[in-house]
Amino acid sequence: MNKRENNTVNQSLNNNQEENNSRKYSKWFGAIALSVLLFCVGYGFVLSGCEERGTFGDMFGAVGALFSGLAFAGMIVTMLQQNETLKLQRKDLRNQTEAIELQRQEIANTNKELQEQNKTIRLQRFENTFFNMLEMQQEILKSVTVFRDYLHRRYTNGEKEELRNRDELHGHSAISKIWEDFLFARKTDKGRTNAIHHFELYLSDKRYIVPYFRQIFQIVTFVDKSDNLTSDEKHRYIGIIRDTLSSDEISLIFYYVISQNGNQRYKQLIEKYALFEHIGDSVLVDPNHRGLYEDGAYRSMPY
Repeated sequence: MNKRENNTVNQSLNNNQEENNSRKYSKWFGAIALSVLLFCVGYGFVLSGCEERGTFGDMFGAVGALFSGLAFAGMIVTMLQQNETLKLQRKDLRNQTEAIELQRQEIANTNKELQEQNKTIRLQRFENTFFNMLEMQQEILKSVTVFRDYLHRRYTNGEKEELRNRDELHGHSAISKIWEDFLFARKTDKGRTNAIHHFELYLSDKRYIVPYFRQIFQIVTFVDKSDNLTSDEKHRYIGIIRDTLSSDEISLIFYYVISQNGNQRYKQLIEKYALFEHIGDSVLVDPNHRGLYEDGAYRSMPY
């Protein structure tokens, strides 16, 4: 039996108690009044002489006073009954107040449960979209294709023969090849060209990689604009994105964003969520290039 049912039972018991008390007081008062009346009448008939009966008549004055006293006593009994009734009413009021408070708490708990359920549903929807976007990112990465040409020398009957071969690279291998080729181009240039401008020129004939960069920042933007996530939760999901990136991907993103091909909004997101948290100087063309981003791009975020 819950508390609300207990209050209902208590209220019913209080009503029964009030009725029993009223009957009890009424019975006592009626019994006293009837006893006095019977005593007076019976005593008058028992007396034999007129003189004695006359004296008995004079007693009615005292009897009147007695009835006045009884009336006063009846008033006191009524007041006691009313006081008892007020006590029971106050007790009923307390029980009703407790029942209302219990109902309010139950409604509050129900609302809280509904809010938790809605939050869980919204989080599930977010994660479904988030991981679908990550899967799409990996599919775009797999579509990135480059070729590696190399010479294969062999000797036939003492004569040297050179054969040109070509390997087709996809995904992470393709990204690594793109970054290695840029580092080789920088080494050949011997620093005569500004590194950022050199990267822009290098990337000008590799537009096929741009959709991959855009997809990464679409995911980051999706997390950033999600109203259902706290700041710590957003950093945690950005951390998942960061963990999918290789060091060569980080290097390419680093120079792509600050080049003319990049986007200022991308730079702000990198600095907001420390996308380069684990980046080392070895993956940069020049360690001094770290200064091209604010400290937030490298700062470790607690989450």
